[in-house]
Amino acid sequence: MGRGMMVAGALMLGACSGSEEAAKVAEAAVPAGLYADAAGTSGICVGEDGAAAFILYADQGAANCAGEGRIEGAEDRLALVPQGDENCRLPLSFDGETLAFGEAPAACAYYCRGDATIDARALTAGGDTTVDPVDPAGEPLC
Repeated sequence: MGRGMMVAGALMLGACSGSEEAAKVAEAAVPAGLYADAAGTSGICVGEDGAAAFILYADQGAANCAGEGRIEGAEDRLALVPQGDENCRLPLSFDGETLAFGEAPAACAYYCRGDATIDARALTAGGDTTVDPVDPAGEPLC
């Protein structure tokens, strides 16, 4: 094996372990579970490995913001990075109970339709909703 191949292999291995490390940090910062709004229509489902899926409906109608990805970062600098889209980093904050989206950068506009927005949406763990969030096809978020 040539030296170039060994260096490339080491870089790939380092990149994998770095993203795994970021996922572990995010996992510790945001416990797995369903976080939903008071109505139970909008929410984010966080997996044990930091994977996440979200749907945020507009106040009225079926317009929504939706996506799947991974929560990355440390407690004070969390972001949801949609799958296959490193240009979009949705800022998040977590206070131990509420997971809140910050202002979405322009690179993330693709994930919203109609008058739905991501900005300043707050979702709470273990809400007392009678309805769990579903996607437009009626599939449960978690």
